[in-house]
Amino acid sequence: MSKSGVEKAWRQMLSDRLGLGYSEHSPLLNTAIQRLCRRFDMTASEALDVLQKCTNDNPMWQHVRDEVVVSSSRFFRDPEMYATLEQWLAPRGVEPMLNAISYGSADGREAYSLAMLFSEAACRFEIIGVDISPRALKQAHQAQYSTRDIDEIPVDMQAKYTAPAANNRFTLVPQIRDKVRFVDPADLGDEEPLCADLICCQNTLMYLTREQQMAHLQWFEEHLNPGGLLLLSPTDQPQWRGKRLQRYASPRVRALHKPMEDAA
Repeated sequence: MSKSGVEKAWRQMLSDRLGLGYSEHSPLLNTAIQRLCRRFDMTASEALDVLQKCTNDNPMWQHVRDEVVVSSSRFFRDPEMYATLEQWLAPRGVEPMLNAISYGSADGREAYSLAMLFSEAACRFEIIGVDISPRALKQAHQAQYSTRDIDEIPVDMQAKYTAPAANNRFTLVPQIRDKVRFVDPADLGDEEPLCADLICCQNTLMYLTREQQMAHLQWFEEHLNPGGLLLLSPTDQPQWRGKRLQRYASPRVRALHKPMEDAA
């Protein structure tokens, strides 16, 4: 099989097995394939043949899930998004419980950023971080980050929510860490009835097929509580608004709101 034919076959396999689409991300896919070939000590064609015969719970597929996605993020990555979130939080007052989902949570920094923001707003909250990468989920559970990572957090929050850990790293305090848990998307079925006041999905849908993007957007709308907020990347199906959602706040932030009357 030619090199282009092997890449096309990998693309189709990842679409069929994981719902991933790489029409605009060929360099990312090629780099991932190269890393996997080194790990498996196989050619791209040999690894493809083995993986096609494996079920998704095979350890080889766990490595695939680690390599074909971007598994790192930054604390408070998009200041405008967090400013929009603060605006949404301000009039809500003291909630019985604020439930949030960070979808595509990578190494946990987005979910923990949300936790710090909620804590600053004196909210009671629980957050679920969701990612397909076992390695990213493990890193998120550990909640340990480098000095450079921690410097992304506003200075006043660093003092409140981080503490020194071993090997010149920092950990998040239990007040934050214990309010966030991380799961594989397949485990969300165990969360029924699952509903959230906030769903945040940034720079994740862009790596899925169009069919999977639409399925995820519909899932987000279905599981968003009335009064809830959905935060997306600006490039995520920009014409999609759902059947029951309205634009919210800054036009530079892709924020969609479900009106309270949707509870009827």
